[in-house]
Amino acid sequence: MTYVSGITVTIAIKNISIIVIAYNYIPLVISGICIMTQDIVGLIPAAGNARRLGPLPCSKEILPTGFIEQPGKYPELQVATGLDHSLMAFADADILSVHIVISPEKSDIPKYTNKRDLHANMNLHFSTVRNSPNILVSLDTPFLEHQEKNVALLFPDIIFEPRNLLLPLLETFNQNHPDVVLALFPTDRGDKMDIVTLSADGQIETIQPKPGSGISGMTWIAAVWNPRFSALLHDEARSSITRNQNEREIYIGDVVDRAIQKGLSVIGVPFKNSWCIDLGTTADLRNYWRTRL
Repeated sequence: MTYVSGITVTIAIKNISIIVIAYNYIPLVISGICIMTQDIVGLIPAAGNARRLGPLPCSKEILPTGFIEQPGKYPELQVATGLDHSLMAFADADILSVHIVISPEKSDIPKYTNKRDLHANMNLHFSTVRNSPNILVSLDTPFLEHQEKNVALLFPDIIFEPRNLLLPLLETFNQNHPDVVLALFPTDRGDKMDIVTLSADGQIETIQPKPGSGISGMTWIAAVWNPRFSALLHDEARSSITRNQNEREIYIGDVVDRAIQKGLSVIGVPFKNSWCIDLGTTADLRNYWRTRL
């Protein structure tokens, strides 16, 4: 059974309204296993520049990606965004405390969530990072606030089905106690997605970040990890700040691959009869609107 109670507090920081909701603990039961979800915090990176999408009327994370029915509201049929999709996926797993990392130019994101009662039962925290050189620095921004907690990661510009993919990840994480669990989805977009090599026992052997066009296989689109991996990510983020500008961009997949090399346990959970799409370019966004809406 899930118990939720709390109070709502509105905080204004630099003209950004943030709704903070204080909850008691929420036990999540999966297949007879109880997971105390107050020890898991959700993490959403949303500080990117979205240059591949060109000029936009809003941050890419709150571009329309679908519709949701809310009976009793006006209008009942409302627009949903990539950020909504991620937040609903967290809510499906009873992960109601979520940290969203934004840039100063993306104040429209907390303003948007402040308007939506769709996520009124969630505790949304916002951190701002200025001129983040890469995603590692963005993900590491709230490190001091969750360094002792387990973390669940979702990307707001990746839409996927099934939406409740975090449930089997949490079950695997609780049963096997790895350092990292990844949600694996089929892809033929090696130019945009990491390609994962998986052993017969479910261990991730290697991760190739964006190996190139024409390469297909399994990619990863969500993760759950422990404080040991957070510490490694923290170290790699600090090191990346002085990275040679002539080197290729560093990705979170590089850090996961480094973790494997260092002996951390990384397990994959395949979702074979499923789909995902990265909405990072106008062509992919158009294709998604044409085929999925």
